Amino acid sequence: MSEKTQPRNVRSETYSQYLEELGDASTLYADARREIYKYAEDGRDIWTEMAEQVALEPGRVLDIAAGNGIMARKLLEQGFGFKPGEEIVTSDIDAAHFFVAQETLPQDFPDANLVFAEADAQDLQSFEDESFDTIISGFYLYHSEDPEQSIWAAFNKLKPGGRFFAATRDLENQERIWRWGAFAADRLDATRPQSFYDHCDRQRTSELLTKVFGQPPEYEVVQRTAANIPGTHEGFRAVREAGLSLRRLMRPYENPAQVVDSGQLVKVFDTYLYTAFWQEVNGIPGVTGKGIFKVPINQSFFEVRKPL
Repeated sequence: MSEKTQPRNVRSETYSQYLEELGDASTLYADARREIYKYAEDGRDIWTEMAEQVALEPGRVLDIAAGNGIMARKLLEQGFGFKPGEEIVTSDIDAAHFFVAQETLPQDFPDANLVFAEADAQDLQSFEDESFDTIISGFYLYHSEDPEQSIWAAFNKLKPGGRFFAATRDLENQERIWRWGAFAADRLDATRPQSFYDHCDRQRTSELLTKVFGQPPEYEVVQRTAANIPGTHEGFRAVREAGLSLRRLMRPYENPAQVVDSGQLVKVFDTYLYTAFWQEVNGIPGVTGKGIFKVPINQSFFEVRKPL
C-alpha cells in the first residue's frame, strides 16, 4: 500500500482546523442520529431525565452551547422557570442556533422567566462571575476546541455550591457508523472522518471536572441500544443517512480542498456496505432484511458542585 493510501484520519494538524473543516457535518450527523434514536430499545428521554435533576433545586440556570434550546423546553415542561428567583438563560455562540426557540418558547410558555444570549462557551464573558446556581453543558465539550477552558469558564460563573451538569458520548457511541465511514473513505482514497467523541469522552470529561472542581463528579453511564425493525430496512436507512452525513469530513488525497463526491459515497454505502451490513446482523451471514441489528449508544452524565 502506498503512503498516499495509508489509512489515516483528517488532514488537519490541530483540532481548531478540524472544527473549521466540520462545516455542517456535525449538524447533519446530529439530525441523522436522531433518526436512529427512534429505534432505541429502552425508550429513555435523556433530555427529560437531565431536566428532572436540574429542576430539583431552584435558582438561575445557564445552558451553554444550547443549540436549539431543547433543554429550556424540557425544564419548562418540568414546571421550572416560573417562580420568583427561577430563570433559564439559553446561550450559544451564534444566536441563529436558538432562533426558533426564541420565537416559540415565549409563545408556548408566556409566564416563563426566559433569557436568550449570545455567548462563547469557552469564556462566557457575557455573564458576571458567580451569578448562576446551575450551569448545563449538554453534549458540547467534545466540540469545544479547549474543553478545560470551557469548564473553567463555567466554574467561574457558578455561585459557591452551584451545580455543573455535563453530558458526553463515549468513543464506542455508534461505533459502527464511524467504522463504516472509515471503510468508505478508504474505498474512495480519502481521509477518514475523525470521531467527534474522541476529543472529550467519558474518561477525559471526568478527569477535567475533577481537576477544575477539586473533586470527582458523580456520573451515570447510560448504555442504550438502537435496533432495526424486523422485516424492514428502516434501521439500515437511518444508519446510512448518519454515515453519509460524514461526507464533509472525507477529503480526497488528490484534492484535499474538496470533499468526496456524494454520488461515489452513496454507491459505496449502497453496494459494499449494504452487503456488509446484513452480514453483520446478529453475526449471521446472508441475513436479508428480517433480522435485528444493534447499534450502541453510550452516553455519560456528570454532576459536580463548586466548593463553598
